[in-house]
Amino acid sequence: MLVNKWMWGLVLAFNALTALEPISDINVSGGYRNDRFTSTIRTFNPDGHDRIKMTGLNIWEVGADMTLKLPNVFIDRCACDYWWLSQFYTRGSVYWGRSCYGHCKEEAKDDFDLILASARGKVHRAHTFDYNLAIGWLFPFNYSFAMGPVVGISYNKLNFRVNVDNFPSLDHFRFSSAYHSTFVGLDALVDTGCAYLRGGYEYHILHEWTGNFKVRGDVVDDFAFSDRRVSKRGYGHVLYGEARFPIEDFYWEWGIKGQLSFFRARRGSCHFYDTHGIEAPDAHTKYAKWLSLSLVADLGYRF
Repeated sequence: MLVNKWMWGLVLAFNALTALEPISDINVSGGYRNDRFTSTIRTFNPDGHDRIKMTGLNIWEVGADMTLKLPNVFIDRCACDYWWLSQFYTRGSVYWGRSCYGHCKEEAKDDFDLILASARGKVHRAHTFDYNLAIGWLFPFNYSFAMGPVVGISYNKLNFRVNVDNFPSLDHFRFSSAYHSTFVGLDALVDTGCAYLRGGYEYHILHEWTGNFKVRGDVVDDFAFSDRRVSKRGYGHVLYGEARFPIEDFYWEWGIKGQLSFFRARRGSCHFYDTHGIEAPDAHTKYAKWLSLSLVADLGYRF
């Protein structure tokens, strides 16, 4: 037992001397993203279900990322050699996206899968907004590789409007979706000598998902109705990877980053409202799922 403790002490001492520390940098980014989204509710009186499915939403997005290690001013005040404090860092990002191309379908069926109503159209306008904030710690395995846990919060919002093509009495419909979640995961950092590689995985625990569906047409008296969908049960997975390359003086850098995200909200509530705001028959949310794949390039400064 004493030998094991001695050997472990040598490993920690060696890591302290050769530790690969987190990198502090700030980057501005821009790139492409493709989203898919589906939301289904269960209706009663009449019994059935209603599904909204959007595919092929091509989005151009811009944003910023920042990673900040614990400043040395805090570490230097420690009386002892707390080298592990230098392995703490925070990271965050914020992105805005816009799109005017995609396909959407809204379909209502009864319990025997008989189609009661169906509306198809193209996405006329869509907006996205996403941010996350996290704190992590990297364990340095050697001078070129480190990995450790990370925890944080995230917010992902998608709004889109669809112009209906095949339903003359309907003008358009709108839908907004927002996921609020916390996450735990792993981050990794690799120094190859000529580039830095970063990657990680996050498991998200849903706090709340909200969806708002609004339909407008000209059937009778400017016919319209809406519903609000809420779920507090669900999960998400995020997988990302990036490569960063220094430019000349090793302060400026450029990089490329890819990310795959999948979120799913499970059974929750749903409330219908007609033109006059009167609540309609009972329903509940069955699920809402969102899949997103993005690829961005960025320019950054390391400090």
